[in-house]
Amino acid sequence: ARRTIQVRMLDTMRFSPEKINVKQGETIKFVIKNTGAMLHEFVIGTKKENEEHAALMVKFPNMEHSEPYMAHVPPGKTAQIIWTFNQPGEFEFACLIAGHYQAGMRGSIKVAASGKSAVAAVAPSAPIKAAAPAPAATQAPTPVKDTPPKAMATADMAEAEVRKIDLDAKKITLKHGPIKNLDMPSMTMVFQVRDTALLSNLAVGDKIMFTAEQLQGAMVMTRAEKQGGSK
Repeated sequence: ARRTIQVRMLDTMRFSPEKINVKQGETIKFVIKNTGAMLHEFVIGTKKENEEHAALMVKFPNMEHSEPYMAHVPPGKTAQIIWTFNQPGEFEFACLIAGHYQAGMRGSIKVAASGKSAVAAVAPSAPIKAAAPAPAATQAPTPVKDTPPKAMATADMAEAEVRKIDLDAKKITLKHGPIKNLDMPSMTMVFQVRDTALLSNLAVGDKIMFTAEQLQGAMVMTRAEKQGGSK
């Protein structure tokens, strides 16, 4: 990143600044400080995607995400996002915590076209991608494409890839496909587990089939089975 932009989160349900201008191809380091007394988020996306995600947060207010285009910032804390804007257009940054987005906690990002804008306009890629060594994440993460064994492809199980395991906190981060029983779309999210034995045979990179429920407001993984070929 050759440029750093400081962003403040306010309990008045506003960001400062509320408008950001960048150039296509520019990599920005966002330093996001929560100056308020409540938790806030900073999520980069299109207006449509943020609206859809905000509605999902109203339905599942205790969702804990793990995506490179978002930061959860507790009161008094600071977070960072390094981001490359690879296509021109109008985008948003917003706090999607239930009620915050609806109260107007959002800002605009205008990406000015470079000389390569004509090529970018016909590219099939998503509007924004992360500046990270991992495969670029988009605003609508795709479900894991590996086909699960037929014996495991039950109606109440979803497919996923293990991204992180935290035994001490009893949490697992999954990049998952749609979860039908929760009516939840594909995304990368943190799930709690009630028994760490559920995590004992799993490792980062494993492809799994799993079930999840919303228990006492939290997203809880209740069952997990490795797919064939997992390491």
